[in-house]
Amino acid sequence: AAFINIFHDNMQPFPESKNVALVYTVGALGRNKRAEGEGAPSAEREKLVKKTKKDFLEAIYLTGRNVMAAVVEYNSREDVQNGNLPRLDVLRSPIVAGGTFIHPDVNPEDVALALLNGYEYSHDPTHSPHLELMPGKAMEDALEACKRGEAWENRLTRLKATFAQAPSGGFAASYEQRVEKTNYGFLIPGDEDCFVGGGALNGAVGRLLLKEGKQPIAFEQDKDGKFVEEHDPTVGRAVPKFNIPTCPYARTHKRLFQKARQSKEKLVRAEPADLEEDTANKIPPTPVKASFARVNVDGDHPFGAAFINIFHDNMQPFPESKNVALVYTVGALGRNKRAEGEGAPSAEREKLVKKTKKDFLEAIYLTGRNVMAAVVEYNSREDVQNGNLPRLDVLRSPIVAGGTFIHPDATPEDVALALLNGYEDSYDPTASPHLELMPGTAMEDAHQAFRDGSKWEARVTPEAAGGAPGAAPAGVGQPVAPPAGVAAAPPQAKEMSELETGGGGQEPETATEKQKNCRPSCSVQ
Repeated sequence: AAFINIFHDNMQPFPESKNVALVYTVGALGRNKRAEGEGAPSAEREKLVKKTKKDFLEAIYLTGRNVMAAVVEYNSREDVQNGNLPRLDVLRSPIVAGGTFIHPDVNPEDVALALLNGYEYSHDPTHSPHLELMPGKAMEDALEACKRGEAWENRLTRLKATFAQAPSGGFAASYEQRVEKTNYGFLIPGDEDCFVGGGALNGAVGRLLLKEGKQPIAFEQDKDGKFVEEHDPTVGRAVPKFNIPTCPYARTHKRLFQKARQSKEKLVRAEPADLEEDTANKIPPTPVKASFARVNVDGDHPFGAAFINIFHDNMQPFPESKNVALVYTVGALGRNKRAEGEGAPSAEREKLVKKTKKDFLEAIYLTGRNVMAAVVEYNSREDVQNGNLPRLDVLRSPIVAGGTFIHPDATPEDVALALLNGYEDSYDPTASPHLELMPGTAMEDAHQAFRDGSKWEARVTPEAAGGAPGAAPAGVGQPVAPPAGVAAAPPQAKEMSELETGGGGQEPETATEKQKNCRPSCSVQ
């Protein structure tokens, strides 16, 4: 709510006749606290707290909209126009709910930006007051972001992702036959034995690398190049025969994992001997020019480990020179299963299964965090910066452990959200790759929840997140129109000037359609 109080002439501060008003609003609660001297907050008041970052910032945005709309309506009144009440020419504004009551996942700059976006939405070039902003780094940084046209919605996530395009009636590919401009890699959700091939998506990518990259993937073939099949009793049908012990990627990944364990949370590189042919064990050379690994959790098994393999130039899929890398990770076990063609799981392996939904989703979150951190460290290396190794510009990612190995209490959407949260927490604006997500309902729904600020933890205890968020008010939650131009700042003020007017026409109905042709005049004083 917004309240405008016009002082009695004999009760203006100091006294100063131009100090005419007190404008009052009530910001959202991001946590159940009270300011000093106001007593302890009640347990009942907890129900009023905004549980998600999105809901909190949206409430601040709506507060800013309403405050500016209230002053515009006040200044438009006949009794203000005729001088019976004073016009409010300048409004000095602090950040609303950016301190005691701020949501724990939000910083004051985010709150200030949401407030400014709200002020902008309701700005009227005739009746809005000039805004004087209370100085401070958070408000000043938010003002600069607002000048650039940034919307509060962008603060819900830093990570930017798009979806891979599937052909009509088909599925998105792991590697494309033609890649424009950028170097590209695909993330394989693998197995704790670290092989490339076998069954499920790992097997599908392995067969593609064998056929289109001429890589020595350990599927058995006959003299005509057809896959030799064997009966898999776990699925009750014939599947391509895969020889795990002769997989060159498995040999390299296992050696790298042992090295990475000694240098936790640091990217390590394979030695040449880790990539060479092993004639004694009939393992061909690994078809890569360089391999790297990173681990971020303790353990004897490579769950959550990330491996980056840079293909030899003559072994890129299709061949396409921009298909530069295979990124590999091992998702958590939510149940003791194996994909088709990989044999029956042992009873001993049951000990590796995550028993609770929380432990499983947390492991997926840490996996996403580690995968992104590994690529960031790789892209930051000197030999990548100087062009001796290719930069990984785009990483295409499926859901990790969202199928065969998923925990029985988790949904694929839960798993995808945990993965995206992990990617987000290791995101680096300079060194992270662009993320292309494999399309599908679970990933798409998780991506929308992620953009709305949802966290995987809320999927473990839904009541902790206040249940599913309600529908946003009409016109809310859409990007604020970017500025058409910004005027030069006057001396001793950081100015945000009115925009040049655009075309005319009927006023749109929603925030998306309502391309505002003005911006409030404001400065930091």
